[in-house]
Amino acid sequence: MLTAPVQVHTRGCGVRGQGVAPYVAINFTVYETMRTWFVQWRERQPTANEKMICGALAGTAAQTCAPAGQMIIMCYVQRLTRGPH
Repeated sequence: MLTAPVQVHTRGCGVRGQGVAPYVAINFTVYETMRTWFVQWRERQPTANEKMICGALAGTAAQTCAPAGQMIIMCYVQRLTRGPH
């Protein structure tokens, strides 16, 4: 059993991790896709500026898509936990 101070700091970590995971997955996927596209398009490794562009586009996509997906999941979970009417 964890002591009270440690328990307070670890409370909610699982839920928070589930909220961060979609953002990280979208961010990583978009970044790697864009970087691969730059390699195929230019036939060389991307420069630092091109990598920064990939990171900016990945962050934009993740910030745009992740909250919408979480909202859909939250509505679905609330509907399931509400019980029969």
